[in-house]
Amino acid sequence: MAKLWSRRHPPRSEHVDSPPERTDEERQVALEWLDYNQRRYRETKNPVYAWEAYLDARHAGVEVPPAVLDYFERCALRVARLTRRQRAFRPDLIDGMTEAQILKALHAQEPVSLDNVPKAVAMATEFVLGGKKGPVNQLRVHFDTAHEMGVAAAVFFKLREGHKEDYAYDQVAAEHPPKCAGDPHCTRISRSTVRRYWKKHAASFK
Repeated sequence: MAKLWSRRHPPRSEHVDSPPERTDEERQVALEWLDYNQRRYRETKNPVYAWEAYLDARHAGVEVPPAVLDYFERCALRVARLTRRQRAFRPDLIDGMTEAQILKALHAQEPVSLDNVPKAVAMATEFVLGGKKGPVNQLRVHFDTAHEMGVAAAVFFKLREGHKEDYAYDQVAAEHPPKCAGDPHCTRISRSTVRRYWKKHAASFK
C-alpha cells in the first residue's frame, strides 16, 4: 500500500474504447490499483471501488473482474426496472419510504416516484445503502476515507524519512490543510486527529 500511494494512476482517457498507448510501467501501476480497488470493493461493498476497478482494468488492458461485472449487472437490472415502470410512477409514493421499502419496490417492480430521480438512481446503483442509523451515502464515506488515508500517508512518509511519531503528527497537522485536495472544507486539522487517522490506517502502509 505504501508503494501504491507513492505512485499515481496513469493518465486516463475519456475514450476507453481507444485508450492511449501505455508504457509497461503505466500498465503495471494500473494493475496494482486494480488489485487494491477490487479488494476494497470486496471488503466494503462501496461502489466507488467497483467503478475505479473497472477503469483500472480497462487501462491495464485486462478483463474486468467478475465481481465488478456482477455489480454492474445488478445496477443495470434495477435501472431497467426504473425505466420500464416510468409511466406508473407516482410522485406521492417515495416520500416517507425507507430505503428497504424502495429497494423492495424496485425488485417487485412496484410504482416508485420519478420525482426523486437522484435518490432512486443512487439506491439502484448502491451509492445509498441502509445503515444502523439510516441511509448511508457511500460517496461521502469514500471521500472521508480517502481524506483520512491521505493524512495517514503524510504521516507515513514523515516516518519513512526517519522522524519520530510526535514530530510527524505536529508537522502533518501544520502542513496538511494548505495541501489538502480531498476536502475543500479542511481548513485545519488537529494533532490528535492526525494521530487518530494514522492509528486507524497504519496497517495499510506496512
